[in-house]
Amino acid sequence: MDDLRALLEYLTSKSPQAAQRMHDSILETCAVLGDNPYLAVKLDDLEVANIRRFPVIHYAHYSIFYRVTDAGVEIVRLGFGGREWTHII
Repeated sequence: MDDLRALLEYLTSKSPQAAQRMHDSILETCAVLGDNPYLAVKLDDLEVANIRRFPVIHYAHYSIFYRVTDAGVEIVRLGFGGREWTHII
């Protein structure tokens, strides 16, 4: 996923330890979502249907945007929560 790669490359350039902590938190969040796919509510203000947003554990200003599928959870985007997402997803 390009979003994850870009975020971790940036963090690694500043602090490899911070990048590792973020990576671990993202994996933890994905595991929680995999076990509880309906944990987050759908975002109604997006043109793309059935997108949900959930904050990254320990990093609430970052969010995982995903949809629930028959196979489980499909991650759509990862990004900074303060950004305007309605036009980029």
